[in-house]
Amino acid sequence: MKKGFTLIEIIVVLVILTSLTLIVVPTVKTIINNSKAKSHDLVVITIEDAAKAYFYENFSIYESDLLTNSYVDITIDVLKYNDYLDSNCIDPITEEPFEGFVRITKPSGAYEYEFIPN
Repeated sequence: MKKGFTLIEIIVVLVILTSLTLIVVPTVKTIINNSKAKSHDLVVITIEDAAKAYFYENFSIYESDLLTNSYVDITIDVLKYNDYLDSNCIDPITEEPFEGFVRITKPSGAYEYEFIPN
């Protein structure tokens, strides 16, 4: 009696593995992309919170700008330099450092903070 696998058995195994790969790989990619998008959103919230803290602690510097221009822009570099953000704040989607600024406005009595990427 010969030992080994027949050609049919090998083909069946390859078909099963190919089918599993076609199902699993896109699902895993979707999960990874969704988690990167959620991480990106959380980092943006962290950047906006850092700008909020910096703005409140340095309000006297920006008060006249806010009255004159109706907005104030605080760059990520300013937040990093003043230790409000970690120096290696990386965008999980692009895997590049975040660049941009937080625009602070006061349209209806409350301050609003919006991250605007470069």
